[in-house]
Amino acid sequence: MGYIYAGINAPLIESRGKLILIVASESAIGLDNELARLQSDLTGDGWQVIRHDVSSNDTPASVRSLIIADYNADPANVNAAFLFGHVPISNPAR
Repeated sequence: MGYIYAGINAPLIESRGKLILIVASESAIGLDNELARLQSDLTGDGWQVIRHDVSSNDTPASVRSLIIADYNADPANVNAAFLFGHVPISNPAR
């Protein structure tokens, strides 16, 4: 037994805003098709994808500045960040 839920009269979400996709280039080796599919799926779900490829050797501050720059360019529409791979981040507990 199972259930299926459907939203017959549910409003269509055509635009979810912008999503910043940060991809660690070392983790993306050989995954070109899969990452293209991810971007396509996100776009199909209503996201406008802004992609940045970064090195695992980059500093957390440089990755943070990319995200902040994208956000500051359009703060009303940037709603999410997606980090793929070993993206350098800082530890806020330090």
